[in-house]
Amino acid sequence: MPRVLSGRVILYLLILLILDLSISPFFRIGFLKPTLGYLMILYATFEWGIKKTIPVALAVGFLRDLANSQHFGIEILSCVTAAVLLERVIQKIERTALFFRFFISFLFVLMIQVFNFTLSYSVAGGSHFFWNSLGIGLGTAVYTCTLLPVFFYLTARWFHDSLPVKQYELFQ
Repeated sequence: MPRVLSGRVILYLLILLILDLSISPFFRIGFLKPTLGYLMILYATFEWGIKKTIPVALAVGFLRDLANSQHFGIEILSCVTAAVLLERVIQKIERTALFFRFFISFLFVLMIQVFNFTLSYSVAGGSHFFWNSLGIGLGTAVYTCTLLPVFFYLTARWFHDSLPVKQYELFQ
């Protein structure tokens, strides 16, 4: 579990941002494309613990705000707010069950998408929330969550996070 401001974490976040900007559009389905930065927040929560969630969410939100054309601060506020709510939920559930990881990940990405759309509409002077935006948020959440197992595996390899040794493996 590295420090959040270490070179390894910052480099990984920059690589994820570059992949989000350059590779994700090739895997776009209509308006839907995966967002790898959100998966990093989830990885920090599930694997590194709750204390790392908010700093990683702040870093991901800041980098995504620098790369986006929407008003500055919307992505930061969305990521950090969703991360605070994620912290509250994670404390009360079993974090190792795969079903719960998928479900919490889906809700987390959907929550960020809804916060982004709501804040963008309120800042831009929009008067109502479009159902189309909710559909895009739902689709993006599903699409992003399908990458969860592969992303967690590759990220664990990058940070040299080892899986806990099972008791029966000690005696082989």
